Amino acid sequence: MEIHLLDVGTREYGDCIIVHNDKKRILIDGAHKGDSALLKKQMKAIFEEEGPYHFDLLVVTHLHDDHIGCLPELIKNGDITLAKSLLMNPVFRWKEGGVDTITGHDGFVDALLEEDHSFLPDDELEQFLADAAGLVDRYGDMIKALKNQGKVIFFNGVDATDFSTLEKEFSSLGMKILGPTKKHLKLTQTALLGVVDTLKDFVSSSAFTDTAVQPADRYRRLFAGTATDSLLVMDAAKNKGSINNESIILKFSQKGPEGWTAMLSGDMQFAVPEVASLDAEMTKLLKKINNSGPFDFIKTSHHTSYNGLSEEMMDQWISDGTEFFGHSGGLYDPSHPEPDVLKALKEREDKIQYARTDRNGLIRVAQDENGELSMWISKGDVNNFAKNKDKPRNDDQSVTQPVSNEHNSKVSPPAAIVSKGDCSQLQFSATIPENRHVRITIEIDGEKKN
Repeated sequence: MEIHLLDVGTREYGDCIIVHNDKKRILIDGAHKGDSALLKKQMKAIFEEEGPYHFDLLVVTHLHDDHIGCLPELIKNGDITLAKSLLMNPVFRWKEGGVDTITGHDGFVDALLEEDHSFLPDDELEQFLADAAGLVDRYGDMIKALKNQGKVIFFNGVDATDFSTLEKEFSSLGMKILGPTKKHLKLTQTALLGVVDTLKDFVSSSAFTDTAVQPADRYRRLFAGTATDSLLVMDAAKNKGSINNESIILKFSQKGPEGWTAMLSGDMQFAVPEVASLDAEMTKLLKKINNSGPFDFIKTSHHTSYNGLSEEMMDQWISDGTEFFGHSGGLYDPSHPEPDVLKALKEREDKIQYARTDRNGLIRVAQDENGELSMWISKGDVNNFAKNKDKPRNDDQSVTQPVSNEHNSKVSPPAAIVSKGDCSQLQFSATIPENRHVRITIEIDGEKKN
């Protein structure tokens, strides 16, 4: 079994994960709209074949733009094909209509239900607002296309559907769906509906529409608290964590004496739910997850945010034997990983191996040739706890530019491998131009080896 956290580029947030063995392939989430080329290049590197790429199962963990991402385009263009799909039911974000007739809210309201993008420059913010308004149509079209390809299962809660047949089909990957429950989802849906009603009333009022002409200006003023009644609206919008808290939680395990187990949790806000009346259900969910462990690898929830991961959770998982942690997110995202969470992880660096797509590129977790669980990274070093910075302005030369971007012609091979329990053993690979003499020097504890 192998798990790959795909590099989602420089944009904030974003998840795309592949879990596979020689029998089954699962694709989980789809990064950002516009990331098609970036993801396809990495799929080519992972599978060592040209597309289109077939997956036995697609999972959309929840209905945020940085998880639905470019899936609609990849499916529409035939870049990926799916036998089955497990999709978060759209009624939990867009209640109007059924799964075949979903309609969005006011486009501006849908934008407010995404993460805060007020820091973007005008042109990018305008594009974000347009993309957010069109997300419901893209998701609806994707559902129709998937139904033409294979079976579509809508997630309404782990206890609302019998998933035993699906789990049995993917038993070679030890797949288990751990949550959330239908009660959990109902609480998030109820909270979200209250937020939507408040936001709809406000954005249609003259007090809001008169504050500025351009949508980007209105958006910024709302988040800055300078528009009339905006503080009241944003206080109500604290429940927008509802969408994150609908994330499908998955466990994967490779059986046998040298097997290993992983937990992937989307953007579930385990530590701080930020949804009224959800604390008790979240406590139950976290208890169920811990009882389903121990886990060798955990993808940190909600892009290593303060509301996704607490010190108590870290200590519990580390004491249970978790050594490998992975973060998925964009390079220009100062809030993810959240600085205080990075500090807490750094305080535990002698017990963990922490890789992050924003600094390490494509991440692969699997057993090496000796049967040891290992984590391959494409660039940089593991246990990098540096804070991210905002996207640099054209005149700002102080921000380190990314090592790679969407326009590269190929994905670099893994730069290093870290094995379980021994982070001192690193294997490096390098691409050397033809007809060039290159000397590579490796220094380990003061000793250089060429």
